[in-house]
Amino acid sequence: MMHNNSGFGLKELIMYGAILFIALLFVVYNTETLTKEFKEINRKEVTYPMIENSLKEATLKYFNKYYKEEIGGGTITVTASNLIKYHLLDDNEMFTDQKDYCEGYSLIYRNRNNEIEVHPFIHCDSYETKGYQSWRLGE
Repeated sequence: MMHNNSGFGLKELIMYGAILFIALLFVVYNTETLTKEFKEINRKEVTYPMIENSLKEATLKYFNKYYKEEIGGGTITVTASNLIKYHLLDDNEMFTDQKDYCEGYSLIYRNRNNEIEVHPFIHCDSYETKGYQSWRLGE
């Protein structure tokens, strides 16, 4: 390739443009492939105990934000739909990998040692927490 004082010629411009285009296609393809592989590796199976745990954690956030120490000696029922409404729980966290949607609630109360306890209960098509009471959801 001979260069003159006026810069690149049309041949060089087309050749370098084609090389850059091919390199760009290669990068885009590999990025998409690696992203799919990364998602497959990091995907965790969502189980019923995981849904119960998400419900429990969101209930504790709700309690700390809205109740503080006002619980007294009673029991508070916090529904999953209420937690979703207040953006403390995502609706997607109530689905298993098999697309089994769960509804549920948590009970909050003080134990004998005056400590806060939270017990989550869920009802799904294929699973129900022992002791689940549908009337707590207003059914």
